[in-house]
Order: sequence, then C-alpha cells, then structure tokens
Amino acid sequence: YSWWSHECIEWMRSTWPCTCFAKYFPLHMIKTVDLPTQVPVVEKGNPEITTKKQNYLFLYHPHGVIGIGAIGALMTNGCNFRQVFPGIRR
Repeated sequence: YSWWSHECIEWMRSTWPCTCFAKYFPLHMIKTVDLPTQVPVVEKGNPEITTKKQNYLFLYHPHGVIGIGAIGALMTNGCNFRQVFPGIRR
C-alpha cells in the first residue's frame, strides 16, 4: 500500500485504537434509508440510460466537544460503517 491510498486509510480506521474509541463512548449508527452507490442518468441527446457514481455529504450537529460522536461513527470503523453502508467509500 502507498501511504495515502484508500486501502491504507481504511486499514487505519479499523485498528484497535479506533474501535476502542468507538466502544468507550456509547456510539451507535442507525441506518434510516438505503443509499445507492450508482444512480441512473439520461444524458441529453442520448436515449440510453447510463449509471453515474453518487456522492453523499454526511453532516453532523452539534459541533465542538460533542462532535466526538461524529469522529467515532464516521471517521473510524468502530460503528461498522462499511457494513451499515456497503459500497459507500469515504
């Protein structure tokens, strides 16, 4: 792996400090809707339907010290982000 590759960063998110961090605080990730990773697109002048990668923006409020929940839930794999949202690449 190169240092800043996606695989290396995903490995770092799964290390024991990250999982212990999420287990220390009572963090839970609750999925309310399925998020598709590909969306159908119809381009102007082309009658065929193609697919395009879908981007998402995860927002968290409140910020400040209470933002530790966002770190544990979204920046680490301590709350099983990969299993809850399969195919979504951070």
